[in-house]
Amino acid sequence: MKIFIIFSLLVTGLLTFVSCDVPVARTSQHEYITILSDCLETKDTILFQSFTKQKNVRVYIRNASYEEINSKLRKEGLLTYVDVIILRSSYAMLQLQKQDFLQRIPTGKIPVVISSKYVSPNNDWLGIGIDPYIITTTKDSANRIKNYADLIKTDGFCQTLSDKELYPFYGQAYNKLSFVSDSAWKNWSSAIFSKSMNINMRDSISKCSVALLNYSRINKYKFDKKNPARIVFPNQHAGGCYYNTRSIGIVKQARNYLHATDFLSFLLLEPINQRLNNLWSTFPVVQTGISPYQYQNIRFKKYNYSPVQLNQEFNEVLKILSK
Repeated sequence: MKIFIIFSLLVTGLLTFVSCDVPVARTSQHEYITILSDCLETKDTILFQSFTKQKNVRVYIRNASYEEINSKLRKEGLLTYVDVIILRSSYAMLQLQKQDFLQRIPTGKIPVVISSKYVSPNNDWLGIGIDPYIITTTKDSANRIKNYADLIKTDGFCQTLSDKELYPFYGQAYNKLSFVSDSAWKNWSSAIFSKSMNINMRDSISKCSVALLNYSRINKYKFDKKNPARIVFPNQHAGGCYYNTRSIGIVKQARNYLHATDFLSFLLLEPINQRLNNLWSTFPVVQTGISPYQYQNIRFKKYNYSPVQLNQEFNEVLKILSK
């Protein structure tokens, strides 16, 4: 009997030591989750009413820029009230992952219908929407533009994106060209963007015979009905269209971790993923049939490696750009 008691005490002590040594996410304590996002607003909670009804879990959304989100997590650490982060850029989510702000997601919470290319190597964030880098052209230039490289041949094109918004574009291009030589990507991108002219959302994009932008921005720019622009998904015979991804991650030690993982699974249900991407004017990562949103049925070849997979490429691009 004494031996049994001693053995039990030793096992209990060992388990206590291990549990103190290994960080795990906190279990759910409250019937709500809090989301910080740079691409969702408070009013968008209406999209998640069915989740609240099914799980009896309220969803709170606070809109904030990536810089504000990053600052908040750095300041509050494990004491933060934030459970879920949803960002418009895979590059931005990768920066949070590098700072160890994200919790590993259980494999069972990621449906098999989503391609592994949209799941980060560490299983701590994933892409939930596809935002292609497209080219718009007018009738005069339509026949000349089929690939990103054709931008070099133009007299100039309008560019609507910041450097940070272009990092996924750079990363996929680097992935494709780096096997040629270390300087191939730099020469290629320099040749293209030496022709670019920045415009803002108040400008009419129809003034540009050629423009590079994300598909999600189509509805944000003015188009001339008398001279409609044609949308080109580039590189359809040259490796596939480059794209960014709307991305989601669960904050490390999230107070409502179990609810957060349920919410992630909910967003990957096909009708929910289609509806959410329709809000953003992006393309779903889950689509096995015909979408009720007509534009989502456009079929285009995507580059084989998603930006979720390109950590090393981002690092190399940043090194080159910083020189």
